[in-house]
Amino acid sequence: MPERHAEPLPSADPRATTPPHTPEPPPAAAPHPALRLLVGALFCAYPLLVWAGVARESPRLVATVLLVLLGPASWWLARQRRPAAERWMLLAPVLTVVALLAAATFDAALWLFVEPVAISLAFLGLFGSTLQRGRMPMIERFARLQVQDLTEPQRAWCRLWTVLWCAFFVAHATTAGLLVLAPIEWWVFYNTVLFYVAMGCMFASEWLLRRRRFPDA
Repeated sequence: MPERHAEPLPSADPRATTPPHTPEPPPAAAPHPALRLLVGALFCAYPLLVWAGVARESPRLVATVLLVLLGPASWWLARQRRPAAERWMLLAPVLTVVALLAAATFDAALWLFVEPVAISLAFLGLFGSTLQRGRMPMIERFARLQVQDLTEPQRAWCRLWTVLWCAFFVAHATTAGLLVLAPIEWWVFYNTVLFYVAMGCMFASEWLLRRRRFPDA
């Protein structure tokens, strides 16, 4: 019988076995600083815009205008990639947009006063979530931007001031909510002037007391 030779196996084509490489999407471009300033300015000017609209006795009109201004800004904020802890900050634009939709739908001015309370609740969630066991308090994170190694008393100090800032946000949310019952001028003055004065006093007090408590730091 003639000798049969085994046929050579076909060479494996690496292109047939290697799955095609799917390029990863490029990272999202960092937002322009001017855009961040615009978004911040819109939320800071919110009480003045509400006052101008309520003075004209047209809650629906002012709510519609604010939705046109803040809607795209809120959508932009929601699309930004952020750590899990910072997602609390989405609470402010989401609650504000929902309240504006309610004001525009029912033509009710009461919904226009939600924004300062929503911002305080967002910061309360952001700071308060860092007080959980095993997490670094928010003020300690700020401190470590300047000093990497903190002593145990310094860490306790940072935790204390994180708690105090949480109390500050609770006080602000409560005050802003109660001032809805007062004349609108009081509400506007508090949210555009007194709130920022109180915040500045908190920063100054912490700095002065820290210098006294840790003079060598």
